[in-house]
Amino acid sequence: MGSNSANKNCLAGFFKASTRALYALPLFYAASALADSAALKLASRPNLPPYVQDGAQTGIEIDIVKAVFKHAGQPIEFVQMDRVEMISRFEAGGIEGTLTQSTTATNHGCLTKWYLVHQNVGFTILEKEVALTSLPDLGALSVVSFDNAKVFLGKDFRTAVESNPNYKEIAPQSSHIGLLYKGEFDVIFGDEWIIRYVQRQHFEKTGEYQELRVHHIMKPTLYSARFQKQETCDMFNTSLRAIRRSGEYDKIIDGYHYRILLAGNKASAK
Repeated sequence: MGSNSANKNCLAGFFKASTRALYALPLFYAASALADSAALKLASRPNLPPYVQDGAQTGIEIDIVKAVFKHAGQPIEFVQMDRVEMISRFEAGGIEGTLTQSTTATNHGCLTKWYLVHQNVGFTILEKEVALTSLPDLGALSVVSFDNAKVFLGKDFRTAVESNPNYKEIAPQSSHIGLLYKGEFDVIFGDEWIIRYVQRQHFEKTGEYQELRVHHIMKPTLYSARFQKQETCDMFNTSLRAIRRSGEYDKIIDGYHYRILLAGNKASAK
């Protein structure tokens, strides 16, 4: 009797182990397929700190996208190009995905949930007490913004500045802080964290620093990614939701913001 009972227990254990192994097979092969899958080529903007830096190796946007695909187990490769080429190559099927897309840039492929925010604002010299509470106020001020701002910032911004003879679009944006400090313009207009980053860089190079006032007079712009296949969009959305829930998404953004603000605080203390 003892021997029969032992045999039954052995057989039961064998069948349980076999069943677990069979259930594990799909997971094993799925993981193997992901590990062996070719890298998705994604079109990225040229360097634009703090969003895209070091040849698309780092930056707020780059680190968010890396985290999304790391969670999904999908290798990726960034290919930097200008916005026109991003769209043309994507629509021609020459690249699997393109980043930093508005809802109106193209209808090709599928659009993900938004993953990146650009908050465009006005910056003025604090001690000058410039009155700037709405977009129409820009019409009476000297304003400098980035190249093609009237295209990218939308109809309301374009309406506010198109009749202003003292509105200029100047590249690169790294020159704007110096122009503001010299009094050549009343307002810099652009993404808040690009301008704060440029101000930090200007201080590190020249030692010059002036307190700025930020004017939030536009709604934020939300950016998504586009992919050729719906399954890639679904994978992106699922992994994006996961890194938001885990806190990783906020940690990436807060880390960059903290380093920029810390440098600004050190500069203002001198």
